Amino acid sequence: METDLIIQIGTIASGLLGLAIKVFHDSYVGKRIRQREEYEFCEKFLAETKNNPQMHLYEKEKGFAALTGNPKLNIDAIEYLLTLPKPTIRIREYAFTSSRLEFSDEGNVARLQLEKKLQKDSYWQILALGYLFLYAFFGFLAFSPIFFFKSFASPSKFFVALIICVAIFGTYAFCFLIAGARINRAKKLVDELNEEAGKSSKGNPTNAAPASEAPSGNLSSDAVRR
Repeated sequence: METDLIIQIGTIASGLLGLAIKVFHDSYVGKRIRQREEYEFCEKFLAETKNNPQMHLYEKEKGFAALTGNPKLNIDAIEYLLTLPKPTIRIREYAFTSSRLEFSDEGNVARLQLEKKLQKDSYWQILALGYLFLYAFFGFLAFSPIFFFKSFASPSKFFVALIICVAIFGTYAFCFLIAGARINRAKKLVDELNEEAGKSSKGNPTNAAPASEAPSGNLSSDAVRR
């Protein structure tokens, strides 16, 4: 009897181990295949945007949407970020914070800036702190049944209440956390871009990237993946 049990446990364990190895292998191989496909598409599309300045706007929007996975991003802002160092990180950050940013090309100089209502330090700080407070408040409500465990008639009612609170209030807490993080990341991105622009202008006053400058075709496809 014990031998049969050991055999069954060993069979199940070996099956689970084999399944885990297969999932890991497929995930790793699949990721490399996707990266190669993204690179090939990125290379062709960026080369086409460089060699064909008259490309139709619809075609360009579809191409950048395919590259970034987000059709709502400003294509002028993406082209600008592709001309900067570390485009992979910059575009990923822009994709996350785009709802709090504005693209400007005044004086034929491209730049990203916070949306107008956030450009006052006091306003964006108060708003970020407000989101942080709401996150903490709803996070407390999400796990509030734990603090009132003795008030429940049975463990089953406690777990039901906990699941409901986490599902409802936890969702609000997560949304407020993301909203606050988006403001802070947007401010950080703008500050870093301004700092880089300042260093660049000191070395070469004419080095600011014009808004119409097209990206080169030899950039990595990872630069446009969120």
